Amino acid sequence: PSTDTPAIKSLYAEIGRHSRRQTHTASHYQLPPGDTLLIKQLAKITQDLGTPANVDEILVTHGAQQAISLALRAITVPGDIVAVESPCYFGNLLLLESLGLEVLEIPSCDYQGMDPLALESALAKWDVKVILVTPNFTNPSSAVMPLERRKQLLSVSGTIPIIEDDVFGALSFSSPIPSLRAL
Repeated sequence: PSTDTPAIKSLYAEIGRHSRRQTHTASHYQLPPGDTLLIKQLAKITQDLGTPANVDEILVTHGAQQAISLALRAITVPGDIVAVESPCYFGNLLLLESLGLEVLEIPSCDYQGMDPLALESALAKWDVKVILVTPNFTNPSSAVMPLERRKQLLSVSGTIPIIEDDVFGALSFSSPIPSLRAL
């Protein structure tokens, strides 16, 4: 919208007043390692999800994409091959491109996610360094990988690292399926 309208000017003025009053509150981004109470709560959540982590194992990021980026930077170098489900979240493709990584698309079912047999076939042909997968409510298909398929994926992946993007896992109306990490 045009910023020259009285309503927008009034909104910006109100935002400015609130910002000046809240300069020392916890609403601002924290420096690493992050807020201690937040980290303790995240450790409790990991326990509840069956994937316990100690407070010193938790890294607070500014979102899932930053977390995925940091994980990829830790285990790949430009030119490495990353297996992704196809279709996958477009932001992941942009991220992989920005890091100079090659993408290997693995067919994915609209209802059950990445096909473990297709992954197994691809791994026999390509030197994949990491697998990036969203087992719960993948974007754009919203597929949820069933338990048996998760076990198959883990079986065929061998020692290849898996980055499990589970940003939407807690939003399910049905009973949760154990994460790949928990399995």
